[in-house]
Amino acid sequence: MSGIAGLLRHSGQPVSPKELEGMLDVMSYRGPDGRHVWNRGATGLGHAMLHTTPESLGETLPLVSRKGDFVITADVRLDNRKELISELGSSNGGGEGTGDSRLILSAYERWGEDCTSHLVGDFAFAIADGRTQTLFCARDHFGVKPFYYCNDGDIFAFASEIKGILSLSAIPRVLDEVAVGDYLTSTLNDVERTFYKDIRRLAPGHQLTIRHGDMAVRRYWSLDPSRELLLGSDEEYVEGFREAFHNAVRSRMRSAHPVGSFLSGGLDSSSITCVAREMAKGQDYGRLSTFSAVFDDVAESDESQYLNLVLSQNGVDPEVIRGDRLSPLVDLERRMRHEDEPILAFNLHLNWSLFEAASKKNVRVMLDGFDGDTTISHGTGLLRELGRNRRWFALARESRALSKHSKVSAWKQVSRSVWHYQVKHWIPKPVRSTLSAIRSGLRGGSDAHDEPGWQAYVNKDFARRVGLRERI
Repeated sequence: MSGIAGLLRHSGQPVSPKELEGMLDVMSYRGPDGRHVWNRGATGLGHAMLHTTPESLGETLPLVSRKGDFVITADVRLDNRKELISELGSSNGGGEGTGDSRLILSAYERWGEDCTSHLVGDFAFAIADGRTQTLFCARDHFGVKPFYYCNDGDIFAFASEIKGILSLSAIPRVLDEVAVGDYLTSTLNDVERTFYKDIRRLAPGHQLTIRHGDMAVRRYWSLDPSRELLLGSDEEYVEGFREAFHNAVRSRMRSAHPVGSFLSGGLDSSSITCVAREMAKGQDYGRLSTFSAVFDDVAESDESQYLNLVLSQNGVDPEVIRGDRLSPLVDLERRMRHEDEPILAFNLHLNWSLFEAASKKNVRVMLDGFDGDTTISHGTGLLRELGRNRRWFALARESRALSKHSKVSAWKQVSRSVWHYQVKHWIPKPVRSTLSAIRSGLRGGSDAHDEPGWQAYVNKDFARRVGLRERI
């Protein structure tokens, strides 16, 4: 969770260390282990260090290449270090103790902007290339590490947090109304837009190049939805999943400090905790610490019985807080200042309290099973996918199976998909509007499909101005 920042002036006007230090000051909590800046002419980079991996203990960033041609600032954890060192060779990649940032710098020296295709892990970085007068930036495949930027007039600025960019007085503070509309309707598909019109996110799996005042953004990776892994038996699939799962946990436990794990009692966090507990044995940082919230006074929200099943196996140092005694309104202003933008998770105060407990134990790496349900459980998105692809028999079969274990009607699901993905597109829009009005009149209110719920609380002029319906 180190902090990175940078500034480039297209006009060639020099960047001052004071400007970079100001960008880091507002993100000081990201870098308790040292802050440094580098500047040369119109380009400057800054770094706020948080030591996590063993190799990071010997790193000082921004890092200048051996020949002085390249400089990097990075927030990174690489998972394919051995493969990368082997590819680069000892003369370029360095040895086992080489920091992740130097490995990226060596990869850039070898492969240029194609270096991202050789990296596996979580990263956000920027490299100032003195040979070509280029600033090259990249963000990891799934966007785990944050990267915000603003390219406005004479200035290109980037930082790990929006407040780092806003610390520069020349950056406009103009509200993006489209982002407000997205927020009010929970339309979360735009991964680049922020609440500030001139500040963007670098999308996951993308890289950005600034050269002679011109900016180019390109995607270097995307998930292939057509790829299938075909094995010979259920047992082989189980073993394949187990191997991938164990590798994922192991790679995230490379730490110079104690490692922790959220433990709710659910399938995802419990699985991660049980695997990590075994891997933590014999490590220098000691046993795995777990952090849980319980709700003794709110039985319908409490998962203590499942949590205790994991804890009863021992091998962890548990920390439990009473979630039902925490108010979401306490210290709200400070939390919102950290967030930079309005939040969607109204139970965020629970995470804050758990992280504070982790900080007291000097835990710097926290494992989290967040959203594991989407990967291996719920799966209702499959029904929409089958409908879009007009696989009606498969849709009927899956809907019937789902209806046996939930309140979702198989007939309702299939008929809705047939309407949306088959019939609706053949009916002229005026006719659809008439049918909608008739249905609305018969039901004594608006039709749920054609008159979405957000219309009840979003100003109509605002919705029209930002094209909200069309955007959704």
